Order: sequence, then C-alpha cells, then structure tokens
Amino acid sequence: MKNLMKSLFVIVALVATQSITAQSCKTSGTSADEYNYISKGYKVQIESGLDMKKGYEFRDINSSEFGGRKIVYKELIKDGKDLRAIMAVFTGKDGATKYLCIPLGPCSQDVTNAYFKTVPIYIENVDALNFYQYSLSKVLSYYIAKG
Repeated sequence: MKNLMKSLFVIVALVATQSITAQSCKTSGTSADEYNYISKGYKVQIESGLDMKKGYEFRDINSSEFGGRKIVYKELIKDGKDLRAIMAVFTGKDGATKYLCIPLGPCSQDVTNAYFKTVPIYIENVDALNFYQYSLSKVLSYYIAKG
C-alpha cells in the first residue's frame, strides 16, 4: 500500500504540473476553503439543491468506469479563469459516493496532508486504488493532449 501511495503522489504531482502548464486558465493554489467546499460542502449543496458557490463553476474533464466503480473528474474554476482544484466524484461498488479534492498549485501543507489522509479512507482497497490511479492518469493524458 505504501508503494501505491507513492505512485499516487507521482501521478498527482504530474497532473498538477500539467494542469498548470497546459491550461488556458491560470492555476492558483487550492485554498483550505476550496478544499473543504469540494470534499464536504459540494455534497451538502447537491443534496439540498443549493446554488453553486458564488464565483465558481465546475467543468467536466472525464469519467471512467470499471469493475462496478465509477469516477467523474471536474475542474473547479473561479471567476471563469482560475483553475483552483480538481474534484473526483468516486462511486464504489457499494454505491456510496465520495467527493475528493485534488489540490493544485502551491497550497498549504494542511491541504496537502488532508488530501493524502483522505485517499486511503475513501479508496478502501488495492483494487479501488488501482482504479483511482488509472483514472487519474487519464486526467493527466487529458491535460497533456490540451498542451
């Protein structure tokens, strides 16, 4: 599991690097507020039928399905021009949906730590982690192709 987490770190670093260099949007570091919005607040917004957070929008990147699991990736864009983070909506075999925030750019160590603590909780086994890594590499491919 430790090697898989190291691999995940490399993929996330590559996605962050590519999204910074290949985006037409400016990429600023993910704030703690934005991290919490994606990982906690977005679910409340959807379930309650609330409006989108003011000044923000989501843009679809891609989705993957395999072995009863599904993941959808979206960019969090601020003011139509600043790429702030990537949201991964992960649905496991049990049907439970979890919202992961993949922080981008320079961000606080607290945000980075929160992401790395959340992944093994949300992605509960090696098969699910392999699927997550595979789908994340497709996101990287998306940004490389845009470049």
